[in-house]
Amino acid sequence: MGGQGNTMDHVTALGRRLLITTPYGTVTSYSNATGAFTVSANPTFSPATTPVAQNTFQGGGYNGASGTNGTYLQSGGNLMVNGQNFRGVKTLTYVADGVDLTPSITIDPNNPPANYAINSGGTQIQINAAGVPNGWLTATDAQIKLTSAADINGTTPVIATGF
Repeated sequence: MGGQGNTMDHVTALGRRLLITTPYGTVTSYSNATGAFTVSANPTFSPATTPVAQNTFQGGGYNGASGTNGTYLQSGGNLMVNGQNFRGVKTLTYVADGVDLTPSITIDPNNPPANYAINSGGTQIQINAAGVPNGWLTATDAQIKLTSAADINGTTPVIATGF
């Protein structure tokens, strides 16, 4: 599955099992802690080698030409985050001027919370303007941190934000 981590991502605890087939029959691993597991690829942003804000962010509220890395204004509309392996994300955390805002948003890519959506390829998260917390909208150095089911963090480039 090289290069296609999104096809294996599964954030539900014990959501994956093994099926082993031999000439003598098949066996499936148990659906408990001794036989099931969770898989997630590391979330990355666009482009994967050195993420750039103008490639990572888009949407009606994002203006990539404003400031050094662009600016997101809530009044302008939704915010899109581009990258890879987002179907393995279990939490989304807004980071304002280096401080994690709490609570983090718990994400189930198969049943995302209100105001959030992840495309089937795991390459884009859509955040409705109503889902963006006010504390993030006053940051001059705003980022979004994604945490995978394997507790690996990926953090976006910095942008400016506002209402």
